[in-house]
Amino acid sequence: MADVERPNALTVTGAHNGAIMSSCLVEIDESSAVVRLTGVLDAAGAEALRGALLARLLARPGPVVADVTGLRVVDPAGRGVFADVRREVADWPAADLLLCDPAVDGPAHPDAALAGVPAWPTLDWALAAVEATPLAAVLTADLAPAVGAARQARELVTTGC
Repeated sequence: MADVERPNALTVTGAHNGAIMSSCLVEIDESSAVVRLTGVLDAAGAEALRGALLARLLARPGPVVADVTGLRVVDPAGRGVFADVRREVADWPAADLLLCDPAVDGPAHPDAALAGVPAWPTLDWALAAVEATPLAAVLTADLAPAVGAARQARELVTTGC
């Protein structure tokens, strides 16, 4: 099979004593809330994955679904990265991390490392949960570089508050 160019993909690798122990491909779909994770994740690659997820949550308002259907986690510390990210964005306006994990049968995850991370067995269910999440905390406006822009910005902040 030929390599396919994936401009929105990031390969996260973990190394231990110079040897690559894990390789996790992070594919970001700019038009949706889905981040697909495939490959193998261990504790060494968890920090890089954490950074990739936080960058995505920072770049896109609203919740993000991490699809772990194609991900094999070989270390419990690697699995804990999802709960860590969710705790870190808890105070961010409208940000949240949800999982699509076929190993679950409802929003509560049986894995203790993922306690508190909402998870659904299918991508459709996870995306339905995203759609049900209000984005009222996010307001955007394009302001022209003109005299009245400052007033418009203040009105936007007043409306948001």
